[in-house]
Amino acid sequence: MKSMTAFARVEQQQDWGKISWELRSVNQRYLEIYLKMAENLKTVEMPAREKIKQSIGRGKLEGTLQVDLTEGESSFHVDINLVNRLVQSIETVQLSLPEATNLSPLDILKWPGVLQTQQSTLSADKLNSAILDCLQQALEQLNEARSREGQALATILSEKINLLQSEVDAVKAIYPEALSQHTEALKQRIQELAGQVDDHRFHQEVAIIAQKADISEEIERLQTHLTEVSRLLTTKGLVGRRLDFLMQELNREANTLGSKAIDPRLTQSSVECKVLIEQMREQIQNIE
Repeated sequence: MKSMTAFARVEQQQDWGKISWELRSVNQRYLEIYLKMAENLKTVEMPAREKIKQSIGRGKLEGTLQVDLTEGESSFHVDINLVNRLVQSIETVQLSLPEATNLSPLDILKWPGVLQTQQSTLSADKLNSAILDCLQQALEQLNEARSREGQALATILSEKINLLQSEVDAVKAIYPEALSQHTEALKQRIQELAGQVDDHRFHQEVAIIAQKADISEEIERLQTHLTEVSRLLTTKGLVGRRLDFLMQELNREANTLGSKAIDPRLTQSSVECKVLIEQMREQIQNIE
């Protein structure tokens, strides 16, 4: 599980210059990519976007590319054929002039054409390849940060799940007693208002009223959703949208629980559940 919020910066030094990528990602419903680069580097934009799509599933990503090329870097080349001809000529001269001073290697290098300079050339393909390699490193760094943040969010959400589970367990424990007390109170109230009524009719009406207060299905669905949330917290891949949907379902059940509450303790548990669900939902907005 990964967070959608992270930052990464990678810089590469080459013999022909320097490349740097700076990446920032924040939460967003879908994947949105915004890249900033010099106009003369636009040929690498589409390959860069494709590489990002392979690494990032959801969120808003802003990337800034900077390339600084060194000016006029050159290398030296010795014309060995010319050197060989010069040496042969020097040996011929020395046969005629034995007392002539020998030439040093430095003297030979000073001879026109022996030492040549070659201006380094950088092809577009080589530059683009280096840019994409640097981007790959930046994406790996970004995803490492997103994973660390995602793990921290998973820990927070697990704590909230445990608290929410405690509230559901409390509801399970309270409900049978509360329902029994509620049913008895209904019987007494009906008897006080209606006096002697048909026994079958009486129990039928009480059963209908009790059924309207039945929250066993809500408890079961709350438990099912909590189990699924716990499973997703340990699942790799894109789980943010699924978790957000489950928060909506949990909130729906908590609301129904509150509307059917027949005991102040059930009402309080419903409120606590909704508070915890909202806290979880805020955190889940950052999950990919």
